[in-house]
Amino acid sequence: GFDSAKLLASSTPLIESIVAVLEDHPEVQVRIEGHTDDTGFHNHNINLSRNRALAVRDALIKRGIAAARLTTEGYGAARPLVDGNNEAARSQNRRVELVVVHAP
Repeated sequence: GFDSAKLLASSTPLIESIVAVLEDHPEVQVRIEGHTDDTGFHNHNINLSRNRALAVRDALIKRGIAAARLTTEGYGAARPLVDGNNEAARSQNRRVELVVVHAP
């Protein structure tokens, strides 16, 4: 949600499916990228986006994924998924993305 880095219960199935993929592919390393919408101050959004990424990282580690396979980055509002300053756009821009950074 807005201004929150807490994982919603609705995220659990997605987290579980990510764990399953990572367990099936132990060679894969992932960068977890946090993003915010364009409201609020830049430094706050950077911290918020970092915390969102860390929340996902923690959830994966709790389910047995090695911390060494996971890096995090917070981009704040710098990389919007969609343009626009309405709530529909902002809700899409508040997100966490997982990017494969290494797989042989």
